Amino acid sequence: MADEVPVDENSDEVTKSGVASFNTKAAKASQALDDEKRFKVVHFVRHGEGYHNIGFESLEDTHLTANGWSQAGKLQKHLNNLPKPLDLEVVIVSPLFRTLETASGVFGGGTIDNGQKMLMLEQTPVHNEVTRHYAIAERPGVPFIANEQCRERMSLNRCDRRRNLSETAKNFPGVDFSLIEHENDVMWDLKHDEAVSAGAVGSRYFIGEKGDAVAERGMNFLKWVMDRPEKHLGVVSHCAFLHETLQAAAKDSPPELAQALSRDFRNCEMRSVVFDKDGKPVEILKDTYYAGGAPRYYLFPLNWGKQAVGSLVGEVKKRVPW
Repeated sequence: MADEVPVDENSDEVTKSGVASFNTKAAKASQALDDEKRFKVVHFVRHGEGYHNIGFESLEDTHLTANGWSQAGKLQKHLNNLPKPLDLEVVIVSPLFRTLETASGVFGGGTIDNGQKMLMLEQTPVHNEVTRHYAIAERPGVPFIANEQCRERMSLNRCDRRRNLSETAKNFPGVDFSLIEHENDVMWDLKHDEAVSAGAVGSRYFIGEKGDAVAERGMNFLKWVMDRPEKHLGVVSHCAFLHETLQAAAKDSPPELAQALSRDFRNCEMRSVVFDKDGKPVEILKDTYYAGGAPRYYLFPLNWGKQAVGSLVGEVKKRVPW
């Protein structure tokens, strides 16, 4: 079982993931599927709370907070307690750190204690940037594949700009990054340059990739998922991407299902969506659903204020002789 972690973002305490002993009961989630109307099930998960969710959105490719790691641990505990295991065959994950950390904490193989292969390196703490966390082992028989198609909507906030591929791959040696084409974040840089060239004005949250472009990218991603051989997949992604993608996928669905699919995800919320052979969503499984937790948005003004004061003090120190 996962250990709950302290919410002190700068604690030196090492946080753990206890996912080594996944549910191995005999019943199979695959019993819910057939070849036509219930063709494939995808377990969609939004990442846990990241530092950008509490006011540090200027940081590049943000990590999970201690609270975010705790949310991942609680979801993992929920999975361990299910009467039927997910029977996962593959985990597809956005190549940003907060999703990679969430995927490792939720679906990985637990704290390394007997020479297992490593999925994620130990995370070294950095004040208000990185929460310390033990290394996490691979989960035997379940590959983890990074795919940029399911990354977050690319706003001008640097939290949505991924790190260089070599740095990311070094920190997550158990993840397959072969689908990532570029060392640098060409996708985010292009959207940033387009917005600047067009003289776009307004909130950095809303400038950048348009919703319909995210939906198109999301539908291409779902087609790729449907074309894969696996029947039971985990997908760890982001709020805006999941909203736009599932809203587009549910365009012709019954109103109740469409509304449930397009609702914004909470942190570490999991929705298990059954698709038919044509890639249309037909159901959200109730037995596996996990509600997740809301980001602590009330910390935004507090942390913004601290950053503003810190910047002001820094400027004063530069300009005033002591």
